[in-house]
Amino acid sequence: MKAVLAKEPNDYSEIDTYANVLYKLGQKDIAIEHETKALMLAREKRDKRSVRNFENVLQLMKSNQPTWQ
Repeated sequence: MKAVLAKEPNDYSEIDTYANVLYKLGQKDIAIEHETKALMLAREKRDKRSVRNFENVLQLMKSNQPTWQ
């Protein structure tokens, strides 16, 4: 994921994926930072669907809930 983000540092979908991987590995604080960045970028692009998804994932992360089903 680091290599992917190095090539596409503003690809919010990839940042979201990386955040979820970090979260699953127990790196909650770093995951929240990345998810927040993904949310910010999605808002800038006015991608409403991604914004809703990332807001939901961010809330789950902050409340220590699984972000996957």
